[in-house]
Amino acid sequence: MSAPRFRSSRRRLASATAAAVAIDYAAVTPPASGIRRTAIERTIHLTGDWAETRDVRRNVADWLEGAEADLVRGAQMVASELAENALEHGAGEATLALRRNQEQVVVRVVSGPHDDAEIDALAERIRAIETCSDLEGLFQRRLRELFRRDVARAQLGLLRIKLEGGFSLAVERCNGRRVAVVASRRLEKD
Repeated sequence: MSAPRFRSSRRRLASATAAAVAIDYAAVTPPASGIRRTAIERTIHLTGDWAETRDVRRNVADWLEGAEADLVRGAQMVASELAENALEHGAGEATLALRRNQEQVVVRVVSGPHDDAEIDALAERIRAIETCSDLEGLFQRRLRELFRRDVARAQLGLLRIKLEGGFSLAVERCNGRRVAVVASRRLEKD
């Protein structure tokens, strides 16, 4: 018996604060080559209501239903961190996309507008995290700075994505002053 195909559709979910979150659904059945995992792609448009970030975790868990618990928890944390960052540092709106295929899970959040200096600083933070040989040491240093109040913000979100979630990070410029932060994690082979 083959898996059903789902047509793309647009649904609206009401959040706890009655704000609407638009979700694009598109699921693709795998080819008949014996691949068991179904490829999925989901998108949410965040309108700037902070209550929506709570819905992000629930939606990610629903979208990854049946996946390994560690992967679901990691993807939930990644998606909510990136959504919160986009709402805090962007213009109050963002688009979050989650894609899973047989090889990886990708969370991509697009926000903006941002000025060039912000985008360059973000790219530098991500480069520093991706090339760091001692992530736990960096995490501890940032925590100490936060506790000593040497910094107003510890900037732990991106570091948590790499350290706790096991996701790689990248940044892409999109359509002028918009920016995408992309977190990806390779799936374990069965």
